[in-house]
Formats: sequence, structure tokens, C-alpha cells
Amino acid sequence: MYALVKTGSATEGEYLGSGITHFLEHMLFKETKNRKVGEIASTIQSIGGTINASTRHDYTVYTITVPGEYFDIALDIISDMFINFSPSQVEFDKERNVILNEIKRHNDNPDWIVSDKVFDTVYLSHPYKYPIIGYEDSFKKISLEDMRRYYATYYIPNNCIVSVAGNVNIAEVKAKVEEKFKGFQRKSEVLRNLPEEGTQISSRDVSTEYPTKLARLTMAFQGINLLNKDLFALDLLSEILGVGRSSRLFQKIYEEKSLVYSISTSDFTPIDKGFFEISAVLEDYNIDKVIDAVWQEIELIQKKGVRDEELEKA
Repeated sequence: MYALVKTGSATEGEYLGSGITHFLEHMLFKETKNRKVGEIASTIQSIGGTINASTRHDYTVYTITVPGEYFDIALDIISDMFINFSPSQVEFDKERNVILNEIKRHNDNPDWIVSDKVFDTVYLSHPYKYPIIGYEDSFKKISLEDMRRYYATYYIPNNCIVSVAGNVNIAEVKAKVEEKFKGFQRKSEVLRNLPEEGTQISSRDVSTEYPTKLARLTMAFQGINLLNKDLFALDLLSEILGVGRSSRLFQKIYEEKSLVYSISTSDFTPIDKGFFEISAVLEDYNIDKVIDAVWQEIELIQKKGVRDEELEKA
């Protein structure tokens, strides 16, 4: 069972950059009006299930996987979390410390540092630029009342999706979901009104020093949104160019030229404009060589396209 809320780090409004969405995701597992601290997780574990959650730029999703005969228990827990969330100051303070440690680990990880730099450089106006986990100073300012207000604004039935798959009867599931969520009251629509990222007209370069033995390099290109028809072509291009040991960049730059310790590509396509990314771990003295080698592979595809067998495999 998935319960998805259409709010993420990019839609935090007055709390942009604070990480309140991620904070709330942590807290929703804690306690409700009907369940004590720890009871949600222990109940799911006791029936052989798993429960998890994830915060992204555009949404937050809660997932429960259980044996089919325990569907009713999973549904009761999900509906309880969404309707009866009741955070205490004690648990709020505890979880704040947990996330502060997460932020410190995040800021002490070179992979996350280069990722944050990429987002902050690709996006000049769109709130995708802010890290999902938030900035420490802004995060510390979140109050319990802020969280309750944010929850009340976004955790409403007209901003959520419940999705169920498995050994279940569709008609029965729909009836049970409707019954469980009947006390979940609609509120004013939450409008998504985010600034559009403009077209990039010149290259942007940024670098930062960090005390590691190896360098991280990312080459990012303005991309497309989730509903753009070019998504499929770019996903296939990513597979051919830099996913797996048979990809072009791996074969040429890792295997043949031995310029990197790893290299890969990805096509980030969120609701609004994303970007196409090529990332490598390497010695700093090889950065210029790798950039040149990547451009050669890009230009080769631009001029000659891809082979039929590459496309079929991708």
C-alpha cells in the first residue's frame, strides 16, 4: 500500500529550505491519537511486514508491505497516520536531534555535497535548488506549531493518493478505503504555483574544496519535465551512455582510458524541468581530460546516433 502526498521540498512555501516536509515524514510514524510511540512499527513488524517512507522534491510517499491477510491492519495504520497524527513536543524534540545528526552526516559526505552544488547551480529560481533535508539554520527554526500547520494544509484527501496492489479484491479494497478515510475532510485546494526555471544561455561552472583523496565531477544539462515526450529518448540515451559496464562512457573512459574510478549517467525528470547528469569519481588531475572525453562521446552520438543493438539492449 502506498499513500502519497503531493507535497515535497519544492512546495514548502514559507518554509522553503527548512526541510519541514522531510521532518514531518519522520514524525508521522511516531504517534497518533490511537497509537503510542513505536506502536506503528512494532505492529507492522509483528505481522511480517515492512513500513517505510521517502521525501522527494514533489511528493512524500509512505509504503507498507504486508501479507495479504493483514491488509486491514495496514489500512488501519495508514488511515490513522493521515487522519489522527498527534505529535508531542517530547517526540518532536527527539526527532529534531535525529535529523540534525542526519544533516551533519549529509554535510560531511562528498557525494551529497556535489549533488547539492549541482542543484544549486542548475536552478537559479526554481525551489528544486533547496536540499530536501533542509539547511541546518532554517531547520532549527521549525516549531511544533509550524509542523501542525503544514500537516493541516497539505495532508488532506484532495492532495493525497492511496494506491493498493496485491492479492486483494478491488471492490472490497475500494469500499474499505472509503470507510477508513470517511473522516478525512476535504479542505481548500493546494495550488502548485512555482516559478519556472528559465532557459540557460551560457555554461555555469562551480567548484568547492573538500578534504578527500578523490574528486567528484558532475556535468549537468538542462533537461525536461515528467510529461515531456522526450523523456523516453533521454532515458534510453542515459542507459546507452552511462548505465552499466557495457555503456559507452564506462567502456571508453573507465576501461580504455582508465581516467575514472566510476562514471554514470541519469535523467532527472520531476514535475517541472529536470536535468541530464553525467557523474564521475576520479583523480583531480584528470578532470579536464574526462570533460574532454565526455564531450567526444556526446558529439559522436550527436553526429552518428546510436547503434541498433545498443538501442535494443537499452
